[in-house]
Amino acid sequence: MRTWVLGVGLMLGLLGGTAEAQNWPVVPLPTTADLHEIDAGFSNRYVVGDGGFVAVSDGGLVNWAQVDIGTSADLLDVVRQASSEVWITGTAGTTRVLRFGVWEPRDIPNSGEDFVIFSRSSGWAFSAGSNGSIYRSTDLGVTWDLQTSGTANAIHDGNGFVDNQAYSVGDNGTILKTTNGGLDWVQKPSGTTADLHAFIDASTGVIMAAGENGTILRSTDGGESWNAVASGTTATIYDLSASQQNGLFVLAVGENGTVLKSTDNGASWCLIQSETAVDLYACDMALNSTFLVAGAGGYMAVTTNDGGGCADPAGFDDMVDASGSGGLNAGVRMAGPWPLPLGHDSHVQLSADRSQRVRVDVLDAAGRVVESLLDAEVAAEHPRSVRFDAASWPAGVYFIRAISEGGVVSKKVVALR
Repeated sequence: MRTWVLGVGLMLGLLGGTAEAQNWPVVPLPTTADLHEIDAGFSNRYVVGDGGFVAVSDGGLVNWAQVDIGTSADLLDVVRQASSEVWITGTAGTTRVLRFGVWEPRDIPNSGEDFVIFSRSSGWAFSAGSNGSIYRSTDLGVTWDLQTSGTANAIHDGNGFVDNQAYSVGDNGTILKTTNGGLDWVQKPSGTTADLHAFIDASTGVIMAAGENGTILRSTDGGESWNAVASGTTATIYDLSASQQNGLFVLAVGENGTVLKSTDNGASWCLIQSETAVDLYACDMALNSTFLVAGAGGYMAVTTNDGGGCADPAGFDDMVDASGSGGLNAGVRMAGPWPLPLGHDSHVQLSADRSQRVRVDVLDAAGRVVESLLDAEVAAEHPRSVRFDAASWPAGVYFIRAISEGGVVSKKVVALR
């Protein structure tokens, strides 16, 4: 095993020192690969991503060591069953199991599917694939038995006990439940055709699934019936995490930097301003106000102050438009930019359905704010031009983000040289 430790002096202020005023300091990682999952079991955390990237924390949130597990496959999921037992899965059946310090190949044979892993049973696991296959192992992945899932839809997440009750969720509103250790998987009516990417057993009696178009589903009867909950976003949600301090607190993350928080077991949600437009695929709600998020391009950030708090929770009906089409759902629309290619005198145009304060920032591809363009009132039905000098930016991809009382809209732009 090859391990090396990352320097993170920039993070000293997170746990009691002084730091630059910022709600979401970026955690530097030695990768630009997409990061797909964080597991927070026991004393430290694992994060996995494309190209075989794996890193483990020292028990906190900001010091990470990269680990070589013997594969360059894209890694999609990680689950820790015991202090010395970690399962990782990825593309084309790739599976690795850490047992007493040794990473062992436990690939699912004869499979070209991409797999996620889930279980609450030490030594046992379910692995679910992109063609709807579900495999079960009771011997640390030495052998895998194919189950009858009853679906060909991709499965993206799940949880439960391998010898008893478990759930899995996937594309086209798929929700499967087993009560006999996977001998039978029964499809439950979800009431949606949205692709579901995340599942969580948040606290006793409540389970949730989330996914495409901001869909959040909630069940209080063991998954027999599901009710849609207003999320306030049309962004795809990729992950859910419950607080290790209070199970009533739940975090959701998704595309275009979407971060949502619930303090009532998923019954209602508010927007947290994430300070990034990067797609977020994974999250860890370490404490009620301490979150870790990760996503595209190796992006990882942490907050210890609730991410600055909810943005206008009282008016959260139409908060986020992640489509990049101008922000019709947010109460503020952004047109432009003009002229193209971008230059010294570029601008976007904002228009609002109602008068409200709007903050406009420029973010780089890593989600860092590189320039603030506006923090002022935009009057209803009076478009406002926001000018900027793109010729001063290094070449690359940027996001122009507008945060208003109604939500967040952003435009992806490219600076050329």
